[in-house]
Amino acid sequence: MRNGDIMKKIILAALLIGATPAFAQTTQTKVAHPPAQNVDPARLALARKTIEYVWPLGTYQRMMSASANQIMDSMMRSMFDMKVGDMVPSGQKMSEEDKKIAQTTMREAILKKDPYFEERMRITNKVMMGEMGTVLGKMEPAIREGLAKAYAKKFDTRQLDDLNGFFQTPTGRVYAAESILLFTDPEMTTAMTGSMPELIKSMPAIMEKVKKATAHLPEPPKPRKEEDADEDEDEGAADSPA
Repeated sequence: MRNGDIMKKIILAALLIGATPAFAQTTQTKVAHPPAQNVDPARLALARKTIEYVWPLGTYQRMMSASANQIMDSMMRSMFDMKVGDMVPSGQKMSEEDKKIAQTTMREAILKKDPYFEERMRITNKVMMGEMGTVLGKMEPAIREGLAKAYAKKFDTRQLDDLNGFFQTPTGRVYAAESILLFTDPEMTTAMTGSMPELIKSMPAIMEKVKKATAHLPEPPKPRKEEDADEDEDEGAADSPA
């Protein structure tokens, strides 16, 4: 392993964790509105009524509010408290520099290279959450229509009538309005944060499986700068005396 390879993996992991909510939300946007075929108009009318309860306009803005920022901040803190060595597969050869880095926490290792990394990530997440809420809010009508079609395909007329009847009750109204937002509740935040160290520890083994699964494919093209660096190394080796 080249010197500094561990640091590259650490920073990449941090960036991926930071991008997770935005990625999850945009992915949801893409799959929430699949092309619907042969939707019964009567069922669709009932399903649209259901969606008025479970996904009222403004849901995305509420999802991407301060609670989403708190989730991200908690996840980042949990990740930064881990040891760097937790990301390294057992038995992997490391340089002396990387062995020293492996004994430190991820916070110590990253902030040594970039003292403003944690603050930059926190600000980035806050801005992204706010902007994503605005952008996704504009997509809500299409998302709600797609979700209504999905409900119309999944539930029959009787079931949709039952759902709408329940959602008209005081308890049903509260449940429908909060069911989606429960995923940003502090209890869920705690559960998600607690799972992050285990997820990160699993990444080396997962990536090793990915490497084996793609071993039959040619190497991906290298970025231009990396190609230039390799060429310089080759030229240097050719010029050195035997």
